[in-house]
Amino acid sequence: MLEEAIRIAMTAVGASLLEGLLAADTGHHGQWIPCGPGHLAGFVSYRAKDIDTVLGPIRLERAYCHCRQCRAGVVPRDAELGVTGTSVSGGMSSMPPPVPRYPWATLPG
Repeated sequence: MLEEAIRIAMTAVGASLLEGLLAADTGHHGQWIPCGPGHLAGFVSYRAKDIDTVLGPIRLERAYCHCRQCRAGVVPRDAELGVTGTSVSGGMSSMPPPVPRYPWATLPG
């Protein structure tokens, strides 16, 4: 039981450190950035995003830009971190699903 409490506490510390490290770069690269199809997207504001990581959930403030021609948002930091269109980190998405504690309880019949 003590080992479990220590593991939980250390994981929370790791998530906090990861959040601080990643928050150091908001992804703001100037007032205008390329949107992709050859247009320019203008900086609008900073927006929060919750990301599930192996160490636990973290929250980041990232620069959000908008392209008027494409009518689409651009978040450079999401692309840098590989979380565009998702809230799950690469480490989490590559992990196998958790094994049930009692696998026989999930068997049909």
